[in-house]
Amino acid sequence: MTRLLLLLVFVVSVIATVFLLRKLWNKLSHLVTQTLQKGSDLALQQKKKWKQRKKRKKLPNELQQLIVKYEAFLESNSTLSEPWQQALQPVYTTLGDIVRILSTAPKKRNKVRPLFSVSLPALEKFINTIQADQKLMNDTETEKARHNIDVIYNDLQQHENTLQKARRFDFDVIMDVIKIRLKRD
Repeated sequence: MTRLLLLLVFVVSVIATVFLLRKLWNKLSHLVTQTLQKGSDLALQQKKKWKQRKKRKKLPNELQQLIVKYEAFLESNSTLSEPWQQALQPVYTTLGDIVRILSTAPKKRNKVRPLFSVSLPALEKFINTIQADQKLMNDTETEKARHNIDVIYNDLQQHENTLQKARRFDFDVIMDVIKIRLKRD
């Protein structure tokens, strides 16, 4: 009887050990899979960044600096409180549109020279001021800052509209050339 009981205890302990080892194996394999997936995702992100940097190096220095400033604005946004982040979001969106347009057509930067000389330095100084003084502002200063955000947004909208007009003009010229070629044929 004791032998039977010892055999039963041995079989149960072997089954429990196998079950425990299987659980550990599943957890370990799951952790390894997750780690590999995260590593793969990080590698893809880094590859995209390298491609963007390589592409960026082909752009004129002025546009490279614009892109760097735009990315710095986006990163510094996280240091602002939620209401300021939301208030500045349209400004960042419009500036991002301008960056995309200029990245695809760098020659158009001459059409928005004041963006580089006036608007960006003003935006940079404004954001630095907001970061430093956001907690110390009273209601009138906050209202004035919100008004300044509207002014900056309108200024950036004007620059974007100038670029869009230039794009439409280029398209109209291309269409006129095509029409002339079709008339010849």
